Amino acid sequence: MAALGRLKETASEDEYAREKAKCYKGIRALYERFGMVLDDKDFTLMDLEFMVSGCMKNKIVYAIHYALPPLAKDLVDKINQDHQRIELLLIAA
Repeated sequence: MAALGRLKETASEDEYAREKAKCYKGIRALYERFGMVLDDKDFTLMDLEFMVSGCMKNKIVYAIHYALPPLAKDLVDKINQDHQRIELLLIAA
């Protein structure tokens, strides 16, 4: 997000639009993988624009809504994997 914000300040509008579209595709794919986006209305280019250039309040709301849940899910998966490994070690011992 920071790099996209910097690009908005320094690049032409066309270049910024192209890069924003690339970032949008990648971020959307990530959100879809973690189940945060279910249809086309859940995360739009306008949402990404608010995340890049909105006020601090908007940035915090979007960060909590989109970034924290996938992170929490990923951490829970890692903890479960470690737990399974520990169980296997206990069985083997």
